[in-house]
Amino acid sequence: MKKEKKKDNKKDSLKLIRGNFLGLILIGIIVICVGVGFANSDGGASSWVRQNSSRIRAQKEEDQKIGIICMVSGVALILFSGFYYDHAKSKYKRDLEMMEAIKESNKTENEADKLKQLKEMYDSKLITEEEYEKKKKEILDKM
Repeated sequence: MKKEKKKDNKKDSLKLIRGNFLGLILIGIIVICVGVGFANSDGGASSWVRQNSSRIRAQKEEDQKIGIICMVSGVALILFSGFYYDHAKSKYKRDLEMMEAIKESNKTENEADKLKQLKEMYDSKLITEEEYEKKKKEILDKM
């Protein structure tokens, strides 16, 4: 039961990392699309306002600047999402490796404590030499 829960937690963590990555890419694409829309805008020009062409030209230039800024921001966001994904995934793997190392260390310490206890029991003549050797072998085999 605990192993299944741990596996589910690992899967959930990876899903969260992938979800954040895909979300950042999606936002980047949306920002790029908005930028393209601004860059391709005609400055709100219509046939009856063409008389104010300098105002329209200024508006179009402003929209193009906004469009370029949006596109660059979108590309930067997509690039950042790749960095985020690599960093989060490697950190997740390091954390798993560290947890496994801690488990192994604790296991070895527990086994060493058991051996000390067993030796004390044997020295106190609470168990026979045969029982001591048998139990010692079982503990050492687990290590």
